[in-house]
Amino acid sequence: MAYIGNKGTRIWGGVYNFSELDGLPTNLLSMGDILNAPVSQYPQYIPYTGFPTTNKVAQALRPYPYNQNSSYNSMQITATRHLTAGLGFIAAYTWSKTLGTSDTNGPAGQYSVTIQDYYNRRLERSVTSFNLPQTFKLTWVYEPPIGKGNKVDLGWGNYILRGWQLAGIQSYPQDFQLL
Repeated sequence: MAYIGNKGTRIWGGVYNFSELDGLPTNLLSMGDILNAPVSQYPQYIPYTGFPTTNKVAQALRPYPYNQNSSYNSMQITATRHLTAGLGFIAAYTWSKTLGTSDTNGPAGQYSVTIQDYYNRRLERSVTSFNLPQTFKLTWVYEPPIGKGNKVDLGWGNYILRGWQLAGIQSYPQDFQLL
């Protein structure tokens, strides 16, 4: 049994609807070429400790230079069983939740709903569309008892068929319900 968690902070997300808010204010355009210079040349514009100094000054002056966040939390249970008849199982169950302020599922990757409040990003935090709250996976491996000294001795056929294994992986995402 294990807990797995991941927190994404200051993720770049200035695309689609959020990019409208994240535009550089027009009163800063008078700075000219300074906006295209690396912020390392103008340290007074670094917005927070750890901001990449290779970024442009324009990126540092945006209201939300890195404006997205995400979190993933899960409980994972794994059971392994090896039987003496050449059969083995691995069963894994995951119960999880993925939250984020931007949902980029699939090739289009668009966050296509109306923003509730541009200045209160916490209102946009919700369960993502690629969240799989429950998954159950069953993996099995079977080695048939073929070969000299086993239940099935095929003579010359042992050289062709011994040592082969059959395996299967079954996955039951999201719709799986524990009884």
